[in-house]
Amino acid sequence: MTVTRGQDYKVQEGDNLLKIAQQAGVPLQALIDANKTILIQGPDHIEPDWVLHIP
Repeated sequence: MTVTRGQDYKVQEGDNLLKIAQQAGVPLQALIDANKTILIQGPDHIEPDWVLHIP
């Protein structure tokens, strides 16, 4: 998995926000804040193929 700050990331099967944040080297809350419009069901609900912005 390649997660780069300042770019978008396509969620893969088995991903979770903490794992993505750790791979990108960003705080979890920053990742959540940058994707509030996508995470309308809450930060515990992400699905494969969603595109998240990595701040």
